[in-house]
Amino acid sequence: MYLIPKDIEIAKLENVLITQICYSSNNISLYFETIGYIIINGEFVISHKNKSEHHEIIEIPISRDFGLLRLMGKKSIHLFSDKERRNLIIKFEDDYSLKLINDRQYESFIVCIEDTTTII
Repeated sequence: MYLIPKDIEIAKLENVLITQICYSSNNISLYFETIGYIIINGEFVISHKNKSEHHEIIEIPISRDFGLLRLMGKKSIHLFSDKERRNLIIKFEDDYSLKLINDRQYESFIVCIEDTTTII
């Protein structure tokens, strides 16, 4: 819904382990060790090597893992937005990546780093 702010400190989530992946009835949270978390409310693409899986959280309550459990215990390598500042891309070790897709009408994901929360 909103653009990714230029001043967001997403680099603080780099080189940090995913320690928890929590599923609620309508979103999924990825916890980055002790520094923060990301709540996914909408569309995302998870990729490993050359294979990509596109998912959208539309079935409520959530009844499957969408392949995100493969990120458990993986270290984030690099986080960045696309040039339009709409989508957030997270690169992980072992050639995994996660692209959070920004919906133009609805809140798509929330990034919490330390004491700062950003709704996108």
